[in-house]
Amino acid sequence: MDYQRPIFLFLFGVILLFLLFAVYAVYLYFNQSKYVYFPTSDIAATPSDAGLF
Repeated sequence: MDYQRPIFLFLFGVILLFLLFAVYAVYLYFNQSKYVYFPTSDIAATPSDAGLF
């Protein structure tokens, strides 16, 4: 069964990259208002956004 191991590693890598991309896409979706038009007043007002920068 050693000939199937590269296939399993390849599928695992593809699934892992897909999960990372899905998490990043969800993160950008919930933070899109901050990254699309950069509200400087909101960034300066909220401590959570100030902590990110």
